[in-house]
Parts: sequence; C-alpha cells; structure tokens
Amino acid sequence: MNKRIKFADYVYRLDFDVLLLTETWLTNDIKSAELFLPDYDIIRGDRPTESDELNQIQSDKPTESDASRHGGVLIAVKKTIKTEEVSVAELPLSVQSSLRVTKLIGLEPLYIAVLYNPPAGSKYRISIEETCPKRLLFTGDFNMPHTNWSTYDSVNEYENQIASLLFDLNLKQYIDFNTTKKSCLDLVFCNEDSIINDTKLYGNLSRFSDHFPITINMSINSKVAEKLSTRYFSYCNCDFDALNEDIIANPFEPYCYSNVDVNTNLWYEWILKLIEKHVPIRTKNRQLLPLWTSAKT
Repeated sequence: MNKRIKFADYVYRLDFDVLLLTETWLTNDIKSAELFLPDYDIIRGDRPTESDELNQIQSDKPTESDASRHGGVLIAVKKTIKTEEVSVAELPLSVQSSLRVTKLIGLEPLYIAVLYNPPAGSKYRISIEETCPKRLLFTGDFNMPHTNWSTYDSVNEYENQIASLLFDLNLKQYIDFNTTKKSCLDLVFCNEDSIINDTKLYGNLSRFSDHFPITINMSINSKVAEKLSTRYFSYCNCDFDALNEDIIANPFEPYCYSNVDVNTNLWYEWILKLIEKHVPIRTKNRQLLPLWTSAKT
C-alpha cells in the first residue's frame, strides 16, 4: 500500500499524460482505485490469482502462469484524453494475457500497446505474425538482451526471428541505451517516424523497480475530453507519523464478516476518513490540451 501511494505521488508530480507499466504484479483482487490514480483511465493485464490458475488447471485449459508470475501490464491515460480499450486480438501476438492495447482517438487514431515478454526459457515467450495496425506505438519489457537493434539481428535464434519480423512490419526501435544496469530490455517501437520526437531515461525509480523509467515525447493529433478541475491528495506533504498514530488509535473494526464486498467498502470508508484528516488536498486545473499534442490539433 505504501509503495502504491508513493508511486501515485511520483506520477502526479511529474504529470504524465500516458503511463505504460510492465511487471506490475497486480492481481484481479486489487482494485484500480487502490492505485490512487483517479485522474487516469486504467487498462490492466493482471497476473492470475491462485484460484484463477487452479480453475484453468481443473478445466484442462492451458495456463500462462509462467509468464504471469513475473508479469502484469498496465496502461493509464489521463481522462482529458479520449481513448478506448482495444481487443488484444488486433495485434499480431501469440500471448495476450501479458499485453494490453489502447487507442487514442483523433483524426488518425494511434494504437498504444504495452507488453511483458517473459525471460528466455519460458514456454510463454511471444511470437509475432506478419500483420500490424497502422500507427502503432509498441513498447514494454521484451527481454531480448542479445539483439543489435541498429541491424535487427541477434546471435540468439529466437531473438533474431522476432527482430526480423518487427523489421518486416516496419516497426522502428527507438531505445539505444541500457534500461537496466546491464542490458537494454525495455524497447519502444513505432511504424510512423513523425509520432516520436525523442526518448530518454527519466530519473531513478529504484525504490519501485530494477528497470529505469523511460519518457517518450510524442506529437499526435488527438481529441481531448472536456476540461477537468480535479482535487487530489498530496501524499508528499502527508504527516505519516500522525496518520500511523491515528490508525493505531482507531483500528479498522468491521461489523460484517460474511460478505467480502461489504467488508472491502467499509475498509475504504475507514481509510479515506483517515487520509482526508492527515493528507492535504490540492486542486489542479487540467490543461485543455495534453503537452505532447501538436500545433495542428
């Protein structure tokens, strides 16, 4: 919980328009509200819970537990930007639980996809077919450390096959620096040069991940939702000592033990009252246009 709060504060301070996350390690028993990102529309591809995997095994269906144990992906788009979730079947990938796609609505829609590809040795590594939507931004943790992206070839047979197909799909790779201490694993592909202005490392998120954060500066024509004035909790100014003391002095005491949904709602009401008491509330007037919208809009 504490890590999610700190991450939400990081996101709001830097005011990203779109977030693309891999290895979220979220499961479907964690609500999107628990990520503390109310100004974002969130699309998730979660790791299955143990009960989900058991149901798959009992029904004789194949399970992607190998990929999911390490994975989970998420797309978060500001509510000021018009977007819609897209079926992952529209992308040429074999593994879909570790992939999510959204479409930014505009004169020319842009598909944005985020992927987690398990490390070498996993039987759930992706395969790619020879088809691709127009105007695609494709990013994520590809786990292909042996590939030379200036030539799209690799000494590893699997990586060489995937790189060749991405090249044939006219997907240019934009990352030319290490995204972990030793390797370049997180990649950004796009099939239209005019969309991406630059990519770069941005700060240090070592308290959240062993991968470095990447920012992508884009120019696109998108439609924008109506202007929003939002209120949010400024957790960086929270008196955490007082909050902890209040939690100890006023612990959560449910009166219903037979209904999980009721219990969950009661817990949210309890914690929200404490947060409102100790965390300052700020008001932010959202810009009508996102920062990366081009002057043609």
